[in-house]
Amino acid sequence: MRDTQIQEILLALQGELIDHPWKDIVPNLFAEGMPCAELYEAVYDANCRLCKRLGDLEEDEDVETIISNLLKIAEMQSIEMFRCGWKFAKENIEM
Repeated sequence: MRDTQIQEILLALQGELIDHPWKDIVPNLFAEGMPCAELYEAVYDANCRLCKRLGDLEEDEDVETIISNLLKIAEMQSIEMFRCGWKFAKENIEM
């Protein structure tokens, strides 16, 4: 599987790619009512409260760095997990 396909599947899971060939098997994890959507909303709300306490109504650079880097870490883990799963399936490796 090509890296571009893996990236597209990740975008589909994140709800950022709506029209894709895997609609029946790749869920939008951020759709309304899904756990990821609720967790993301909680992060957003906490960020707003923290910015208000810090006196910056828009955003705090450190908070944005933390969130951005955690999202990048999650993306790297997701892609590598997919690659491992693909390799296990191709080589018929039992868990």
